[in-house]
Amino acid sequence: MSKIPCASIGRSKAAAITIAHETVSRTHAEVIPLTDGCVYVTDCASRNGTFVNEDGQWRQIRQDFAGPAARVRFGDVEMSVRDLLTEIARRQGSAGAGANAGAANGPVAGQPVARPPDKLDASQGVVRNPETGEPMPLADQNH
Repeated sequence: MSKIPCASIGRSKAAAITIAHETVSRTHAEVIPLTDGCVYVTDCASRNGTFVNEDGQWRQIRQDFAGPAARVRFGDVEMSVRDLLTEIARRQGSAGAGANAGAANGPVAGQPVARPPDKLDASQGVVRNPETGEPMPLADQNH
């Protein structure tokens, strides 16, 4: 079973992407970048919720895919999927895996996004490993 790269979002300085805003929980959400420019977002039982907007309507999610043109909201902090992927790539590139490069206070200026090296096929979905809680491809859930 291969581990899928995952970025934590929250107010905590331990988060991969720190958002210093009172409506963002310490550990608010996790985001998995997918090779097709989409992300898989999981709300981590945040107080103010995680939302996706793909068709002009905000919908609260627990776990869901968000396409390249979607917007994601963590509490009251909103950003495009494109900006989110740019920030994840920037943090991973400048800080190394799992390290925190500093606090983000909102959306990052959009720039072309290099596709992450992740080989996950988004059409198969993503689930949590019941033993470890790690994100994994749907096909791996039976070990």
